[in-house]
Amino acid sequence: MKLDLQRLSRHYIVSRSLDKNPSWNASLHLDGVVCRSIANWYDQAPLTSGTKEEALQYQILKEDTLDQFEVLRDEGVSIEPWLSEGQPYTSSTALSDRLYATKKLYVFLTANGHGQIKGKQGDRRPGDHPMLEPSPVFSCGTRLLFNDLFRAVHDAFGHAARGNRFTARGEFMAAWDHMKMYRPACHSVLLSETVGQICWFYFGPHVRRPNGVVPGPSDPDYVPPSERPYSPQKTVPMPDELMSAFRSLFKQVN
Repeated sequence: MKLDLQRLSRHYIVSRSLDKNPSWNASLHLDGVVCRSIANWYDQAPLTSGTKEEALQYQILKEDTLDQFEVLRDEGVSIEPWLSEGQPYTSSTALSDRLYATKKLYVFLTANGHGQIKGKQGDRRPGDHPMLEPSPVFSCGTRLLFNDLFRAVHDAFGHAARGNRFTARGEFMAAWDHMKMYRPACHSVLLSETVGQICWFYFGPHVRRPNGVVPGPSDPDYVPPSERPYSPQKTVPMPDELMSAFRSLFKQVN
């Protein structure tokens, strides 16, 4: 059977009573003020809140991620760790084309990169990050971490389902699309894991000028994404006002 990720996503959402009539017809206004606000919050936030609420949200996030992972495998998608050099895909198009053509999805292992900067992780993530816990899933002799599962389902349902690119705009759309498949009770940590890191990477203080402007590709002080550090891996839930600000960037269209 031909792989139809949008159909699979819709069925998942409806069957779990997350939305009776999910729609992906939304336009995005990438507001710089909102993006910088989220980037500043993520930059200044502690590595973890250490609360029971945070722990519960991550438990829900892991359960839903494992559920989505198994949905993909039940559909015949082979999900394997990427064991070669570099990244498994050079672009979002390469990801989508290979996944739809072969029903095979490679995952860049968390063990090979998770909040690293110049080869050192140190204070870039909490020592007991819940997404670093081993999952019950084995693939090609490798036990996958929950973060590996999340990378797989996010690539499939966030990017490949609608062809959302590996750009700031594409990552926002991927976060918006994939959020629909998670229970609202974990959205604040889910958005911290996705939108918080996206905003830090593309709009954080490390890539901005003193006046708040992010240089463009034609500017001499522009830093290409390939030369930027990965964001810190924090587990702090995103505040309600910033989640609302993120949602305000999207408007439903017919």
